[in-house]
Amino acid sequence: MAAQSGYTVPNQALRNQLREDNAALIVPLFRAFDQTFRQSGFSSKNPHKYLRFTPREVEEAFLNFFGGER
Repeated sequence: MAAQSGYTVPNQALRNQLREDNAALIVPLFRAFDQTFRQSGFSSKNPHKYLRFTPREVEEAFLNFFGGER
């Protein structure tokens, strides 16, 4: 997953809040998507093309936005 490096947020509290809020919003939705489609066989030929990341990898990516210092 590509690192986010195009934006900076100088306020540390705001950076932390943005990371946590975005992860809290997106990760449960991605986890539900993953659980629905990972075993469904919707793409038995090339599943790696559509489900490239695990929910844990997505969560880690969000928590590492803006340098990741928590």
